[in-house]
Amino acid sequence: MADVDRAALIELLNRLGSDDDATVLEAARGLHRKAAESGLSWDDVLRLDQTDDEPADDEPVGDEAGERQEAAAAKPDDAVTTRLIDRLLRKGVSNDLREDLTEMKRQLANGSLEQDDRRYVRALAKRLGIST
Repeated sequence: MADVDRAALIELLNRLGSDDDATVLEAARGLHRKAAESGLSWDDVLRLDQTDDEPADDEPVGDEAGERQEAAAAKPDDAVTTRLIDRLLRKGVSNDLREDLTEMKRQLANGSLEQDDRRYVRALAKRLGIST
């Protein structure tokens, strides 16, 4: 799983209670940036410390849990997907894959990249040892 600096997240969360609106906005943007950089959804971030084998009261089980995990994995942030595509292109890939990735980047920019393609980019990057 992605490396998340728990102390930094907690510090940013604590700043959300500030009376200064600029501080709150800066903290909120910092939280969003850290989550995007980690490649995790907020659901993933909030569950990082859940170590027991029992599901939480609101945690789905069985097929519902699998569908929820698949849905979370299917919605990576556009910025993360773009960053992964860029890193894959720099990795030195075949011409065919380069064309496919370039087309995916175009589709991502115009909002038409399919969820299956997003998952493919993440899986390929993971397999090649490329992190977000």
